[in-house]
Amino acid sequence: MNVIELQNINYVRDGMNHPLQDIQLTVRQGELVYLKGENGEGKSTLIDFILGIREPDSGEVTVWGYPPGELKSRFLTGVILQKLNSPIRNAQLGSLIDLIESHYPEAQGRVTSIFKDFDFHPLRDKNKKCLLSVGEEKLLFIAFAQAVSPKLLILDEPTTGLDAQDREEKKSRRTIFRDQIKNFVERGNTVLLVSQDPDADTFFHPTRTLLLKNGRINEATENNVSSPEMSGTDKLDLISFNKVGISHWIYLLFKHVCFNIQQTFQSDQKYILLTFIASVLWAICISFAAKMGSSEDSSNLSTIANAYSFYLAMTAANSTGNIIAEERQNEILVKLLKILPLPPIIYLSAKVIASLLITSLLVLTMLVTTLICNVLSPSIFPSLSMGLILGSIPYLFLGLALGYFLEKPKTIQIAALMCSLTLAIPVFARPMLKVIASVFAIPGKLDIAALVGDNIAAHSPIYHYIQLILCLGKAPECDQYHLLHFIWLAWFTFISSIVALWAYSRTIKKEAKA
Repeated sequence: MNVIELQNINYVRDGMNHPLQDIQLTVRQGELVYLKGENGEGKSTLIDFILGIREPDSGEVTVWGYPPGELKSRFLTGVILQKLNSPIRNAQLGSLIDLIESHYPEAQGRVTSIFKDFDFHPLRDKNKKCLLSVGEEKLLFIAFAQAVSPKLLILDEPTTGLDAQDREEKKSRRTIFRDQIKNFVERGNTVLLVSQDPDADTFFHPTRTLLLKNGRINEATENNVSSPEMSGTDKLDLISFNKVGISHWIYLLFKHVCFNIQQTFQSDQKYILLTFIASVLWAICISFAAKMGSSEDSSNLSTIANAYSFYLAMTAANSTGNIIAEERQNEILVKLLKILPLPPIIYLSAKVIASLLITSLLVLTMLVTTLICNVLSPSIFPSLSMGLILGSIPYLFLGLALGYFLEKPKTIQIAALMCSLTLAIPVFARPMLKVIASVFAIPGKLDIAALVGDNIAAHSPIYHYIQLILCLGKAPECDQYHLLHFIWLAWFTFISSIVALWAYSRTIKKEAKA
């Protein structure tokens, strides 16, 4: 059985030593294939093709008979990455290990178990802030790759940083890893090794050695090492491994939601703290404004609905956008997520749900502050909370789109503010026109402009957000079109989600073509 097949692969980009030309590569089941070549020849690029991270300019790639990136092949493939630019801090290890293990059935605790084989105990001090060394980082990737119970291992410079000196009392980590790979292949599994280590041939004893040079692959040596066949039991395991139930996907969604929330609160604690302080101060200011501005024509809830809807729209969009932006700046996390068996719907839903929970916490903070200021009745607290939370959902998807269109958190914050202002301006056009009419004493002459303002406002999602809050709070300003407001917000949510999916797909395709 052919595990990996690359046929007629061509790829050229600026900065490459040589363009890849008509690459042919077949890795059969049970082989340990060693691909060597100088730096910059394109070895890691070929691995990216196999993993589905990049796309060649032309040619065909299959892994286990499936296109690269298919969930079925990712469940069967473990990858040891090269060291990347983003550092991994010891304090992040626990949550990162937990997230990786959650993608594979019955993988809980395997990473820690593999650490013990290397006498590596990075989680003894969970609050440790130091960076992992090159060797420690390599051990982390080795554990990730083997914890998935793979049938195929792709090793990209796997021994970099590992101590190589054997002692009488114990083996070196490099030797322990070599023995693990030997046992892995003897069980009928497959390995693709990419390395510049001059001793790789004699150390790993590959079945075949290939040389990538001048953009082409040539057979360097044919080694006299037999490739064991898989037993019938292994083949059954291979088939059953692809069958994952709905409970696994629900659990995976839960783990990603928890991870996103944790990353949000850890990435910029000062910003999160300032956001909650600003929310409390905003609630206090609006509460006093509502008390002073309430009259027969305007209730407290009307002032609160207008002010909170704008603020939460901006905050919700900013929250999701920041989660995406922070993640995209973490090179290791981005690459790990790309090679994991993670459906896009779960990946994106986790971002939205995490932001929704954070926004809900902000809503409760603001409403509790408002209650303390004695502006609202406690009886409408549950319904008002529901209205504020439901109305923020479209802006979560808007923030998702901003996160993929823009990259820097500060740019996303400005964009979220501008989008909220743009959507809010039509809503406040009518009151402004009334004020102008009364100040200049020209009633009737602005009726046409007011009518236009009303029509524009009716097409603003913030207008329907305000009306939803007023309806649920049973305010006197509420109209009787409850269902219409709900349908309009649902429609805007659908449109925002389509734009977000398009932005995500566009980014993924752009990165794959890089």
